[in-house]
Amino acid sequence: MAKQLGNARNDSRQPRLPKDPAKREKEMAIREWAKNNGVSIAVAKEYFREEKEEDQPYAYEWNTPEDIIANRNTKRKFGGWGDYNTLNKIADNPTEQECEFAHALWLKLKAAFNKEARHYDPETNMSRLGSIGEKSDREVMRSAWWDKLDGDRYGDYDRLTRIIEALHGGEQLETGRITFGS
Repeated sequence: MAKQLGNARNDSRQPRLPKDPAKREKEMAIREWAKNNGVSIAVAKEYFREEKEEDQPYAYEWNTPEDIIANRNTKRKFGGWGDYNTLNKIADNPTEQECEFAHALWLKLKAAFNKEARHYDPETNMSRLGSIGEKSDREVMRSAWWDKLDGDRYGDYDRLTRIIEALHGGEQLETGRITFGS
């Protein structure tokens, strides 16, 4: 009898099950998994934790200067920039104007990249954007595309290229995937 009371006491310490049937079923599955694997419910919940929005990799979803400006402090996993970061951290707190200029420069680069593909031959190394690699997966050299697109007219080389590279590195464009090199 004492053993039964002890178990009842331990069971009462567990959080109550949610009333929503879907949430209840999920919670019961987590508890069952924890029991079967000899871990606490907290460990099981962490194991099955759904990624929060801030834990999501950046998916090239900020398509306007307004999107970029509004999301400068949103944590994302930007390819090539380590763990989860914000654009503000990567680009050292870019101004709204820098975000607008980076977007305008990106649109020019994207158009030039797609146009270049018509005549691009990886064997010749003849690219004004400094492209290397296969037509469908090209790395552009930062200084070459910057000069070709007259980037100095837009602002600071380091700040603007950081914004562009964080937002668009590895993006699949019309004619291939673009990556950035120095």
